[in-house]
Amino acid sequence: MNEIKVYWSTLDMHSESGSHQPDPRTNLQKKWAGHPVMFCPSWKKRWNNVYSIDSKLDMDFVYNHVEKYFVIQQNKLREIHTRYLPSPHPFLGKGDAKRLFFNMDYPMMMVPEVDDLEIEISHPFQSHSDWANSVDVCPGEFNLGTYPKSFGYAFTLRDPSKQEYKIRKGDSLYYIRFKTNKKIKMIPFYPTSKIRELSKACTLGQNLGTLEKYYDNYKKWRIKKLLMKEIKEQL
Repeated sequence: MNEIKVYWSTLDMHSESGSHQPDPRTNLQKKWAGHPVMFCPSWKKRWNNVYSIDSKLDMDFVYNHVEKYFVIQQNKLREIHTRYLPSPHPFLGKGDAKRLFFNMDYPMMMVPEVDDLEIEISHPFQSHSDWANSVDVCPGEFNLGTYPKSFGYAFTLRDPSKQEYKIRKGDSLYYIRFKTNKKIKMIPFYPTSKIRELSKACTLGQNLGTLEKYYDNYKKWRIKKLLMKEIKEQL
């Protein structure tokens, strides 16, 4: 089989904001059509099966560079936007020199039909939005086939003195690259209450103490099998 089915949703699809989530899109190489870079085999291979995860909302953040946290600009959607508010985590340096990365809980969920499918998360460098030009997405990879889960993303600030940040609906937040030569077929599903309950086993691993314990329980309770059963019943 030359195709891999990946079932996707956002765990807040039942909400006002989640219902507007754009489909993951793959037309990134079209921007470079005719450009000499497309003759580079390493470039073409790198962009095989790369999807952009786009914002479902316009969001305006203000960064307090003294206290080092984000707040939402006052508007009628403040309550909705608060769930996506980036949270800070220090990881380098001491005192005022301490460097931070921020986590945005943007709950995309993907469940591949296969049991072995590595993915890579990277910065949306083809985007020229205010957001893409102001942050650097922290790269990472994991086996989504073995441990399908919902996930957000992390980033650092290019200019910690910058105060206003804008995200517009349709802006690329981050890229996902499926590390396979097979064609990816995206199939949307609705996150029922049962699926959201099962997803907690995929997102609350830190409460178990170690990731090893989380992975052990994931296999023990056959979470992926249960997720696939719930998803396929509605298709």
